[in-house]
Amino acid sequence: MKVEMQKVGMEIETEVPQARWAQIYGELRRRIISCELAPGTSVSEVALAREYSVSPTPVRDALSRLRQEGLVSPANGRSYQVTPISLSDFKSLGDARFLLESGVVRMLIADASDQAIGSLEVIARLPRPTPTEAAELIGLNRAFHLGVARLTGNHRIVSMLARILDESERLFNLGIVSWPVGHLEETHLELIDALRRRDVDRAVAICLQETQETNHRVIEAIMCDPGRIPIVAG
Repeated sequence: MKVEMQKVGMEIETEVPQARWAQIYGELRRRIISCELAPGTSVSEVALAREYSVSPTPVRDALSRLRQEGLVSPANGRSYQVTPISLSDFKSLGDARFLLESGVVRMLIADASDQAIGSLEVIARLPRPTPTEAAELIGLNRAFHLGVARLTGNHRIVSMLARILDESERLFNLGIVSWPVGHLEETHLELIDALRRRDVDRAVAICLQETQETNHRVIEAIMCDPGRIPIVAG
């Protein structure tokens, strides 16, 4: 963050350091989403304060923010648990994503210009050679879907979708879902084509197809190796 100050007719820019609790929050959030802190892991204010060389106060503030986002829950004393993943949670995330993205494509078909829709091709096409690392593919997929949402000009929609994608990302980082590399670019380009043609039914069908295919891969992976994956019932 930058603060501009006027002094003797001159503009001075000074860097304002990010609050320590916000730095810790960002780091813990990254570790939870990436599954470095796996679902069900216990964390304590005292241990984290020691790890980050701070008093318990900024750690408590960071954990409070993560609790609001549903990423941790209180356990015993001043301990917290990284929120476990359940099948019902994943299904509800898929439902929420479909409802949100199907609404987004309807808005774009009604209001977005051909030029704006065409601009999505840049982020729909995967770089060459095609990436194979899961983390990079997850990032590219996220960038595309948020790029589509940003064309609405509605920052609340973008924020809501970003949160849903973050929560869903934990499943990919656990290795539950294999990423269909060849299918990724093809599906995104098909969505752009449907938007260009103002084909609401096709665009909505693509949103639904993505959700259903992901849900199917999750269930299939769990059925194949139920003991390996830390998912709770419910």
